[in-house]
Amino acid sequence: VLGRPVVGEMPFSPLFAVGGLKAVDSLLAEVCRFVDDVCVRAESAVEPGVTFSVLVVGVTRDSGTTTLAISLARRYADNGLDVMLIDADLDHPELTEHFGSPTGITHLFTGDWQAASKVNEATARLGAATRSAGSGRSGGARSGSPASGTGTARRPGLSFAGLPTRADQMALRRSSFTDLVATLRGAVNVVVIDGGPLLASASSARSASVADVVLLAVPVDGLQRHDLGEIASALEGAREVLPVVTRIGSS
Repeated sequence: VLGRPVVGEMPFSPLFAVGGLKAVDSLLAEVCRFVDDVCVRAESAVEPGVTFSVLVVGVTRDSGTTTLAISLARRYADNGLDVMLIDADLDHPELTEHFGSPTGITHLFTGDWQAASKVNEATARLGAATRSAGSGRSGGARSGSPASGTGTARRPGLSFAGLPTRADQMALRRSSFTDLVATLRGAVNVVVIDGGPLLASASSARSASVADVVLLAVPVDGLQRHDLGEIASALEGAREVLPVVTRIGSS
């Protein structure tokens, strides 16, 4: 793809279609092995011991960037690294919706994201307790929900910043990706960004030229039907591009 060897094909899991992003907490063994391999490939492309960034972008809207980004972040965290997962998909901030009341991306620039994360976690716990009391159940929030205290949203070592407000969206549009990663150096080991479709926003296109690694998600059908010319131009200045064929939502 684009003159670069394909890293591999993400195995299809029926859980993706049934459970959406919540299915990431129950990845099948073969999916975990594939994601682990991608994590190693990305990490081996950068200098050891420094904070590095992985931008996940897609050829089309249905490329599976969100599932791929959250899977990568989870596996890095499971392997003992401190990870910041960022929702940078302005048109469809699915990760922001998944995590409920996330820390806004503006807090990354002001440097108070760790304090803001604690406030948001406390708010989520309070919301879960309120909903549980209102429903008359003692079991807490639904298993796997963003406020339940379990699952990807509460995984040790994994922090998240999203786009819950218009101010966060504007900050992303106006920000320098280099400055964003610089604020996180020393605080986390890996920054994983869900950029959505590469050509859907200027911020994703700009980020591709400065991210340490660009993970390009190509849906299996997209290999035949989509013209990759514009994608190639947008990635011309990228440091390292790792194409991945995805089957999210396919059988």
